[in-house]
Amino acid sequence: MVNHGDLWGSEDDADTVDDYGADSNSEDEEEGEALLPIERAARKQKAREAAAGIQWSEEETEDEEEEKEVTPESGPPKVEEADGGLQINVDEEPFVLPPAGEMEQDAQAPDLQRVHKRIQDIVGILRDFGAQREEGRSRSEYLNRLKKDLAIYYSYGDFLLGKLMDLFPLSELVEFLEANEVPRPVTLRTNTLKTRRRDLAQALINRGVNLDPLGKWSKTGLVVYDSSVPIGATPEYLAGHYMLQGASSMLPVMALAPQEHERILDMCCAPGGKT
Repeated sequence: MVNHGDLWGSEDDADTVDDYGADSNSEDEEEGEALLPIERAARKQKAREAAAGIQWSEEETEDEEEEKEVTPESGPPKVEEADGGLQINVDEEPFVLPPAGEMEQDAQAPDLQRVHKRIQDIVGILRDFGAQREEGRSRSEYLNRLKKDLAIYYSYGDFLLGKLMDLFPLSELVEFLEANEVPRPVTLRTNTLKTRRRDLAQALINRGVNLDPLGKWSKTGLVVYDSSVPIGATPEYLAGHYMLQGASSMLPVMALAPQEHERILDMCCAPGGKT
């Protein structure tokens, strides 16, 4: 240790020594036998590259070592590839109509998630029936199964669902049934004999009603998003300033466009709101 101090001087001087170009003997004297030869070589290489202006990052070094240890032939990537392949195999399995026993079980205690998945599969097959149909199955079998599944999933009667299937193409049929599950918004029609829509909207907003004009096509309609008061029991409603009316019910009168001195027979006027 005394000889080592004589060679390198004080500790402060040792910190400023540039070991670029130093041989292995000087490294051994500095580090002693605490480091392995490969570690000494690594430190020597780092020192040389630091002198050349290259910045080293310990995190990047660790990442590189991990990448070297985990090759594409190692475990985790194989698991991902296996999982991906399994998923692809599941997706590529052709749809097969269930047996009669399973159909009866669905009718008694339906699994709605499975029924919905079967609806999607059958619709996809019917769109390209020639290429995707099961061998020996007719189009009527798929349609009958689809009709029963739609009746189970959307709670429709067989008669009504049969009429809807006659009216709509398959792609539009499912969209129509889904649209019927969405609750329609509450809409109001302003009684222009007693107030204006702007004044009515301001009065209802002051009572805590969140609303907007129904649309550019209507000059009297309002759509209500939410309300802190009963929308059918406000003073404005009791005074006859508006009435609750569906937006579709406003269209017939607009299409008819009645004029003064015309005589009109309204055969579906009860209870008189549209009239």
